Amino acid sequence: MKKLLIEVGHPAHVHQFKHLYWELLKLGWEVRFVAKDKDIVIYLLEHYNIPYFKLAKTSSGVVKKILSIPSIDLKYHRIVKSFEPDIIISRVSPYSGHVSFINGINHICFTDTENVELLDLIAAPFANYIFTSENFKRDYGKKHIRYAGSHELAYLHPNRFSPNAEVLKDIGISRGDPFTIVRFVNWKAHHDIGQQGFTLENKIHLVNELVKYNKVFITSEGVIPQELLKYKISVAPEKMHDLLYFATLFFGESSTMAEEAAVLGTPAIYISTSGHFFGIIEELQDAGLLKYFHPNGFNRSLEFALSILSGRNIKKEQRELLTKYLQSKIDVTQFMVDLVIGFPDNIVRLREKNR
Repeated sequence: MKKLLIEVGHPAHVHQFKHLYWELLKLGWEVRFVAKDKDIVIYLLEHYNIPYFKLAKTSSGVVKKILSIPSIDLKYHRIVKSFEPDIIISRVSPYSGHVSFINGINHICFTDTENVELLDLIAAPFANYIFTSENFKRDYGKKHIRYAGSHELAYLHPNRFSPNAEVLKDIGISRGDPFTIVRFVNWKAHHDIGQQGFTLENKIHLVNELVKYNKVFITSEGVIPQELLKYKISVAPEKMHDLLYFATLFFGESSTMAEEAAVLGTPAIYISTSGHFFGIIEELQDAGLLKYFHPNGFNRSLEFALSILSGRNIKKEQRELLTKYLQSKIDVTQFMVDLVIGFPDNIVRLREKNR
């Protein structure tokens, strides 16, 4: 029996690889996740009944993260010795990189974040192969392989995702009622250093303007201003993609949620100082599925949002744009399944395709 170990350190990683896990189980593989105890990662794994090994709780701050690497590597090494995987898959990770290198195990790495130079410095050299979307702006050399998709299309491609309207009952609205999802982040991730989004004043002004047009629901990593607490959402995390599908508009600081909304056919406005580092953001913007604004352009972003909310047939037009966009994209889960079961023989073919 073949064995695969998948490292996850963020809720989006669980979503990216959950369908790979289910598909490989059907093919007789033994698959386990190894997870850092961060945000709702453990909650999602247990919700989906995915077996996992737990690593240490993620430290806050770049220095603490770096200093904790040896102890986490050691714990991870013991897990690998016990499970004996044939392949390790992760997003860019020093832990999977170091442990796979020490144990002589092939490490397949996925990434979609260009502004992680520090992480790349201590992780990328240890990956055997690094997979990115075609629009990725950096080059990892011979180990770099591109594919026609994105991480979000591993779990939100029409082959993998069917929206459940029952989620609307959780927020007290009916199907067809217009509503906007607003997302605030805390800007504490290693790739967020020096980046920023909304000011406190902008957050309050944004919501006060949006509620003139439809209902607003806020999801936030950090503290929500007192004035906006009544808009805080209370929906189970695994239902958020259903909610994004039915939303009239997404407006927020999270690149992941903006991308998710976009590939679900919901107009997405992403505001951040880091937006144009990401090839996927520019690709979705070119396709008309997402609009990026720098925080200095807050007034323009709000005007754009209000023009969407005051328009007609917006969702219909957005879904048509999405259908066109998906014609050139692949089912990323199927791509990963084919990659794993055909590895390493299929690497030559994939490299040829990238030339």
